[in-house]
Amino acid sequence: MKSNITRSFLFILTAAIMGISLISCSPPGSGGNAAPSGGVGIPVAVEIPSLDSVGDLLYITGPVVMDGGANISAKSVKAANQSVAKGMGLTSKFGNSLNACETRNFFWGMMSDGAQTDLELCLLKNYVAPSLTNAGVNMYDGNYHNASIKVDVGHGMSDVIFRFRLVKDDSGNLSKFNLYACEAGVQTLYSSQTITGDTAIITSKNLENGNRHIINATGSLNDSAQYTSKVIDSEHYDPTDDNSTIRTRKGEMIQEQTNATLSAFYKRAGETEVVQERIFSAFGIDYAGPIILDPSQYQILNGAGHLIYGHTDQTECWDANGNKSSDPRDCNPYLAIVEQNSPMAVQDVAPISFSADESVNCALLDDITTAPPVEIANSVCSGFALDNNQVDCHAKVDGEFAVVATINGELLSTDASNPTSVTLTPTILLSLSYEPYLASFNSGNIILEPYEGNIPVNYGNNLIGDDDFSVENWSHDYTRLTLTHHLTPGTVYRLTLTKDLGGVGSMNHPTAAGVYYISVP
Repeated sequence: MKSNITRSFLFILTAAIMGISLISCSPPGSGGNAAPSGGVGIPVAVEIPSLDSVGDLLYITGPVVMDGGANISAKSVKAANQSVAKGMGLTSKFGNSLNACETRNFFWGMMSDGAQTDLELCLLKNYVAPSLTNAGVNMYDGNYHNASIKVDVGHGMSDVIFRFRLVKDDSGNLSKFNLYACEAGVQTLYSSQTITGDTAIITSKNLENGNRHIINATGSLNDSAQYTSKVIDSEHYDPTDDNSTIRTRKGEMIQEQTNATLSAFYKRAGETEVVQERIFSAFGIDYAGPIILDPSQYQILNGAGHLIYGHTDQTECWDANGNKSSDPRDCNPYLAIVEQNSPMAVQDVAPISFSADESVNCALLDDITTAPPVEIANSVCSGFALDNNQVDCHAKVDGEFAVVATINGELLSTDASNPTSVTLTPTILLSLSYEPYLASFNSGNIILEPYEGNIPVNYGNNLIGDDDFSVENWSHDYTRLTLTHHLTPGTVYRLTLTKDLGGVGSMNHPTAAGVYYISVP
């Protein structure tokens, strides 16, 4: 990702959206940033955040505010409230822009990964720390402290042990925080925060239930210890239990108060196929929920994105409802940013593990202070109890999947008694209701069977293998499907295209999007 270009454009984008005039603030005759003749340079004030206690520690998913402001501006709050009803809420049905929907999925993936760490921190802030204080423990002595808490996230109580350290600088502000978490005697989390001047760096690894991710956040802070800008980098590694399929995701997001850019890729590698997706997006965002405590309330508004997925390589703009748009009010200035950047290249994501200095021996932890049990659903931390739920963009774009098949502008016959005459190796034009999910058809999606007496011959024995067809111009507008399997003259064939392009539906009982009959004279 071209970070320098992107950051420059984000500044221009923020200024354009907020109506800020980009003019010089230097006094007349001062020569820009040069010091007045015979004088010294004007001192630059550096904001020092006030992180006095564990309650001031930063959440990865926390919102970005106006520089110097304690809360989101009234203008943004008004827009955020409106977006709940009309914007693309992260759990709502999307419009017909595939790029907008996939942007939502990548954005949500980062937020849900960050929320897992934020949930642990929230429990420490609101439940564990008060218990330690009541027990007379000095949490700010620079030493490690251990505490346990029973947590119910809807599946029964689970014992969590925290080991953490808080370090203060000479001014009494927090400068370093380390956190380890153990469940059932196994380490699940390592996280750290380093605060230097007006910059915070958060690093987190979560290895819970085989779902492994690394997330790093670097933020600029105001003197109220709130983000004025933020960069999130993440890697996600998710294997199946038998390691037959590995799902990986990597991304970088630059987040400002009302807009963001996102560059990311997704890869699913299995025994028989590899699916890859890449995107670069620039888009508006609002934070519609209570400040800090509910990351699910982020709203994606209008924007633009460049999506590369199989044969799909498209750039499109969308409005605040997730519908494709050519309206300059929706596209600008986002489209300019997208055109200056390319989606992140797909690369390998290594299995994620804790390094030596990130590890803790859970069995050896002692001097443990016990905190009261917490049911997450009824706690102040409930906003962080997110899952990694992804919207099925292809099932929600333009409604039900459908296909229309034609040859030379004529519809293929759907009547077995009157099949369409074709050549030995026909080319069929498919018009689809939306962008297909996979990079290409496979033999589970296209079923070709000899058809006699109203029943297929050798029922369920597909004549087509993966090498018996070719696909050109994969899109929802049209796709050319050429059968390279030589057909037999005088035979009627039934051609079935399955409704789900992931191959759902058996050979015997395909879930059909289109059923057609063809024959060679």
